Amino acid sequence: MLQAMRDEVIVRPIYETKTKSGLIIPEGARQYRQYHGSIYGDVISIGPDFPKMFKDLKPGDQLIWRRHEGKRIIFEGELFFAVRSRWVMGKMVE
Repeated sequence: MLQAMRDEVIVRPIYETKTKSGLIIPEGARQYRQYHGSIYGDVISIGPDFPKMFKDLKPGDQLIWRRHEGKRIIFEGELFFAVRSRWVMGKMVE
């Protein structure tokens, strides 16, 4: 498994599999789910230096971060992002 370092968090992007009208998007045409110019995904790992203002953040939570930020990581054939704390815009809550 991936372990985040420094002030980064490892995130698995959530993919759009169905449009709002109900059309199913095929595997090869999937895009990251976006929310007003940002991407969101599931937290996998949190680095030890991640700011304490995110103290309630834990693996399994959903984060939203700026669209063009984060380092792409391919690990065991799956896409992840290493996102620095300053790029995090918020946590998705229900």
